[in-house]
Amino acid sequence: MKVPNMFQSVIQRLRKELTLNDILWGIIPLILFILSSDRYVISNVDGFLTQGSLITVTLINIVVALLLSLRKLWPEQSATIFIVICIVQVIFGPTQLFADFFGFVLLVNAIARGNPEHSKAFVIAAYVTTVLSCAVISWNTVMGPIYGINHSKASYTCSVQNINSSSIKNCVSNILNFAIPSIIFAIIITTITVIIGYWQRTHVHTIQLLQDHNNAIRAYRRKAQHIAVTAERARIARDMHDIVAHTLSIIIVQADGGRYAATKDIALAKKTMHIIKNEAERAVHDMRRLLEALTDTPSCQLDFNHIPSLIEQAKIASPKNIFWHTVDGINSQNRLNTDAQTVAYRVVQESLTNIRKHAGDGVKI
Repeated sequence: MKVPNMFQSVIQRLRKELTLNDILWGIIPLILFILSSDRYVISNVDGFLTQGSLITVTLINIVVALLLSLRKLWPEQSATIFIVICIVQVIFGPTQLFADFFGFVLLVNAIARGNPEHSKAFVIAAYVTTVLSCAVISWNTVMGPIYGINHSKASYTCSVQNINSSSIKNCVSNILNFAIPSIIFAIIITTITVIIGYWQRTHVHTIQLLQDHNNAIRAYRRKAQHIAVTAERARIARDMHDIVAHTLSIIIVQADGGRYAATKDIALAKKTMHIIKNEAERAVHDMRRLLEALTDTPSCQLDFNHIPSLIEQAKIASPKNIFWHTVDGINSQNRLNTDAQTVAYRVVQESLTNIRKHAGDGVKI
């Protein structure tokens, strides 16, 4: 990926996903830094090797503010960068900042939103950095940094520059007095943070499952609606074909016969025109019934009982043909639902239409 495209992608993601709440989280460490910046003295922000500075403190607070704001977009990256900052603080200072406590927020976020396979690594890193930080802070409180010039306000129980064999035991005792309680407290806080992180991950996972379930339901409904619409369109197309083909076949046959009858038998021609008129009216009625099916207006369904009238219409339309209509056995049409009865009607209608179109006159039906 080219750098401009990657930069543009990052900007678009920030605009889409960065919220006001995330920005407010980033402002908090900056506010705490501004309110307490006058209290930072060099002796209180020492690292293991060297002393810290207000410039370093400022940079760390700015970076932590950015990490807090972007933690939901890049949870693992934010936590990793914070771990690196902690290591740098421990070695070079400063080691005691308000911003350091927001590392627990980043840890919860990394466990909850990051890759579950990486959670164990972040938990181990959290314990290591907290224990190491407490140990170094305890060392600095008693001994001060290994290198660097002591600040005029610095006050150490023991000093690296002035330590001797007689004071080693006393210095070690003082370091342990600071280190043991702080390490125990740090382990407890870290454990609570880890528990909260895993609980938060379960909560986020549950929400994601619910969202996926809702999306699946919506997709299923859309698919079901599409299938229903497609089936209804196919049904309407079949019904329109049956109506139009049946009616037009009658009209064509009658019109052809009426054309010849008009020159020899006026009465027959009038009868033919009357049949054409009735068939056209019936077709209009069937079309209206079909269109009413698309609305909430109730309409009369074509069922098994309409088949005899359909055959009578065929007899009138084709007087030279011979029709027999018999029903064997017991009439059990009440066992058929409305759709099945309509299908039976359409089958007979299509059969009569095909006979008129292809069989000609003088056939037995």
